[in-house]
Amino acid sequence: MNHPLRLTRNSRQGLRAAAFSLVLFLALDPLASAQESQSELLQLTEANALRLGIVFAPVVEVGSGQGVIAVGQVIAAPSEGSQLHSPVAGVIDRWLVPLGEHVVEGSLLATVRSADAAAQQRAWLAADIELQQARLDAARLETLLEQGVIASRRQQQAVLALSKAERDEASTAQSLAILGFDAAQRRALAEEGTHSGLALLRAPRAGRLVHQARRAEEPVAVGDEVAELQSASSKWLSLVVSLQQAQGATPGTTLSLVNYPYSLTLRQRDYATDAQTQTLELLAEFDANAANELPLGTLVDVVIEPPRGGLLIPSTAVVFSAGETLVYVQGAAGIEPRALFLTPIGRDYSATTGIARGERIAVRGTALLKGMQLGLGGDS
Repeated sequence: MNHPLRLTRNSRQGLRAAAFSLVLFLALDPLASAQESQSELLQLTEANALRLGIVFAPVVEVGSGQGVIAVGQVIAAPSEGSQLHSPVAGVIDRWLVPLGEHVVEGSLLATVRSADAAAQQRAWLAADIELQQARLDAARLETLLEQGVIASRRQQQAVLALSKAERDEASTAQSLAILGFDAAQRRALAEEGTHSGLALLRAPRAGRLVHQARRAEEPVAVGDEVAELQSASSKWLSLVVSLQQAQGATPGTTLSLVNYPYSLTLRQRDYATDAQTQTLELLAEFDANAANELPLGTLVDVVIEPPRGGLLIPSTAVVFSAGETLVYVQGAAGIEPRALFLTPIGRDYSATTGIARGERIAVRGTALLKGMQLGLGGDS
């Protein structure tokens, strides 16, 4: 009557017995030795496999939610700016929109008192006066030319002066546009002094004001963040991951969140890595605008799922030998050591080629199988 051989970590006697059983099996099975000398297949009966603690299981597809886990941050779509920055140095004059309010694109959110803004306004006002005078001069001289009072050369000089005045006014008007002044506001500034000495901070797009980075009377420098808007459009997720985590992550890869019922699709990835950290950035878009409850900046755990159709290869099934990743596949003719290209998905791996769903692979006792393979002339 055969008794199963029990292997324990702390029992040398058990280890010697297991090794002796393996050697005895190989020695007493000359047919197996003859077959294995002609091929790489290993011969092992089910009874002996169980006695040696070798377990086989069928290959299944990678399930939803399985993959590499990384930390991501909720961001606005890369194509739209969610943050408002000050175009000048100065002091926040006042806020015109309270936190939480929805605004349309171009809405005036806040004003900044600024000496730089005042200087640019004075430059435009001077250029505007010069332009108005140049237009009057050009029109007057055009009339005099038609009446034959002046020579054409005098009128041509007026046209050149008008052209220069128009260029100067357009240049200074562009500077005021950066400060939030359109044509109507410029006219109000010239005629009534409206918003004199102020820069106008306007919403870059429609959304909800979710953050005020500066309070009234607080100073700001050029480029300082002043506010943040939460757009109504789809949110994205930014992940900074290692090279190993990014394996298999290509545009179209599905991502899911831990503890949230949302899925995402990878849209962009860096192909150049940071030389110091050996990391790269992935950008994914939430599907169907499903993440409205997640504010911008929220940190979440993300599962980077392998490509669709990937097959799950447990880490306990993988053996590393001579630079190859091997699994032991059980077939009718014997046990085949098969090299596979594997993509890490957390503790386990995914395979898309080289193995089929339903094939049986060793998921326990692979060290013994490797020993049998090497003992029968396999490569080390």
